[in-house]
Amino acid sequence: MQEKKSRFYALDLLRGLAVILMLLAHSVYFFSHRDSSLIISLENTGNVFCFTTFLLISGAVSYIAYLNHDLADSRKNRVIKRILALIVSYYLIAVFVELKSILHADVWQKISILLDIITLRNLPSYTEYIVPFIIYPLIMFVFSDVFRKIAKNILLVVVFSTIFYLVGFLVYNLPFAGFFEPWKALVAGAEGYFRFPLLQYFPVFLLGLYWGRQLIRLENIKLKEQLVAK
Repeated sequence: MQEKKSRFYALDLLRGLAVILMLLAHSVYFFSHRDSSLIISLENTGNVFCFTTFLLISGAVSYIAYLNHDLADSRKNRVIKRILALIVSYYLIAVFVELKSILHADVWQKISILLDIITLRNLPSYTEYIVPFIIYPLIMFVFSDVFRKIAKNILLVVVFSTIFYLVGFLVYNLPFAGFFEPWKALVAGAEGYFRFPLLQYFPVFLLGLYWGRQLIRLENIKLKEQLVAK
């Protein structure tokens, strides 16, 4: 029997608003002279808001699509295919962005550039936002039971969010050798790097999971009310 799929229009509305704001923010980047601190602030705010909104929606959709039921084989395959598609997309975009550097480098430099991309030491422009959407679902897939329990309790969401954020803050302030600085930037942020640090943004994904569960609960309540009315 095929599963009934629900459409949550609040998610579609947020997606649309985030896309519009993303277009505006990138328009400022590409077409503005960037000689105004206000314009630059608006651009940065737009970028952060877009990413945060998409991450929140990703958490909600992840719960609705995967954690609302036990991860049966069909659902596991969907998660794996989605993660693999994102990984392939990331590497294709990253190599394309760095193609000029790769073509003009000697053999060993080519290898070095590719290794940095593969190991996530170098996240080329316009790929920074993709990696979290790979890492978070992967962690959720491995620890699905844990995340299902967290999503059921707002107190657990707050506790784990606080822990992740504080750990990220501590790691950010720790000194790292230059070679490891790009990985530090990815995990917790680092001076001079434009990244969406995984630890500090984990609370947004957890809130998304919780929101997804609430959407399911509201839908079930409405369905019960309709059945009673009949």
